[in-house]
Amino acid sequence: MLLRVPLLSAVLLFALGAAATPTPGNACSCHGPLEVEDEVKRADAVFRGVAQSRSNESTLYYFEVSEVWKGRVNRRAEVWGAIDICGYGYDVGVEYLVYASYAGDNQLESSVCTRTSPIEYAGEDLAILGSGYQPGSMSYPNGGSGGLADPVAGPDRLKALLVVGLTTMLILGLIGARLLNQRHANRPAPSTVDRT
Repeated sequence: MLLRVPLLSAVLLFALGAAATPTPGNACSCHGPLEVEDEVKRADAVFRGVAQSRSNESTLYYFEVSEVWKGRVNRRAEVWGAIDICGYGYDVGVEYLVYASYAGDNQLESSVCTRTSPIEYAGEDLAILGSGYQPGSMSYPNGGSGGLADPVAGPDRLKALLVVGLTTMLILGLIGARLLNQRHANRPAPSTVDRT
């Protein structure tokens, strides 16, 4: 009986230790594919192009773009791919439908969590997207009210919001300073008490 208690305790401690040990997980957690329209709204750029080459020392891919649905994309585009486990890895020579977002410094990147895929698997997306526009052109055929194209992408929108936010803060600061000044100006002067 005395031997069973330590043995049972050791087994119990081992089981608890095994249960508490962290298990490796996938750092990239996608919440399922979005509908095409939602994916277009979330992306900064949507285009069709062939992955022409890849930078030797990084995961920067160079695309020859043939059609654009959203964003300012030139005929030759650079897209960061598999930077981490969530990045999309492209095969050179294959044509893709790319949904990309800005990753700072106006550089596009794509993720496995988007609807990015080889053209042969993008039939549903292409049917919904319809006709795009030529890369590098300034015409945005889907840019009307509710359309898919959005000529003002990522950083341009962010700069505008930043300017509006800073201007609002400056105006509110000036109003606050003026109100504080008026409050101090309307305060009666301290009186002296005669103690005689």
